[in-house]
Amino acid sequence: MPQSFSLEIGEITVDHNWIRVEFQETFEDPIVIAKSFSINGRDPGVIRIRNVDSNGFEIRIQEWDYLNGSHTTETVSYLAIERGTHTLPDGTLVEADRFETDKTNTFDSVPFIRNFYMTPVVITTISSFNENDTVTGRLRNITPQGFEYCMQEQQLNTKIHTIETIEYIAWEPSNGNWNGITFEINTTNDNVRHKFTKLEFEQSFADNPFFLSEMQTTDGKDTANIRWKKKSAESIKVQIDEEQSKDAETRHTTEVVGYMVFSY
Repeated sequence: MPQSFSLEIGEITVDHNWIRVEFQETFEDPIVIAKSFSINGRDPGVIRIRNVDSNGFEIRIQEWDYLNGSHTTETVSYLAIERGTHTLPDGTLVEADRFETDKTNTFDSVPFIRNFYMTPVVITTISSFNENDTVTGRLRNITPQGFEYCMQEQQLNTKIHTIETIEYIAWEPSNGNWNGITFEINTTNDNVRHKFTKLEFEQSFADNPFFLSEMQTTDGKDTANIRWKKKSAESIKVQIDEEQSKDAETRHTTEVVGYMVFSY
């Protein structure tokens, strides 16, 4: 049966300083994701979130440890959904939940609360700041039953990180309109690398839609995440952005990228 649930999408400007984002919607136990960010500044980094509560959260960019830590302003979208499993009117399943892990060298298995009908797009965000070292997350083996996840610090570091809280939203591939929101949830082919790849949307959006993305595979082991540029109503360009703490090369093999696009 379709369910009514709180959902909020926003786009904000962030740099290396923590800022507070206040929700406009009402939540009891929100799950928040924010990935990925633009490429105004070329130094690689990650989005960090902390202090998620029913009213909002804090967010900033954290550059990799080998850099100076100062970063220019970037654009990032966030998506907040009430924790739990939800069903859209067309039967599409959505799940929002959190877990904890300290895995950095091996992957943790994360089961979904309930099985999906098809393999969902999964986007995660580390929502705690229990250790100062810069860290991101990687996904692999996503199925209708769950996925595998591990954290990654910069390559120069030892593969040890304290326990962090990870929030995720899993959404079955779909597109349409719901509650005044136009949305598209999908994956690319296995063709996104370190060079920018144009991603054309199947759905028609208002100018400058909200965009979230994450690699759905870990075919390349080097520490990396997604950056984007030239976002429009019809398309966006995405790349895999490696850090350079261990060596200068940033070539990355092909990965599948999952993405979520929204406009009001």
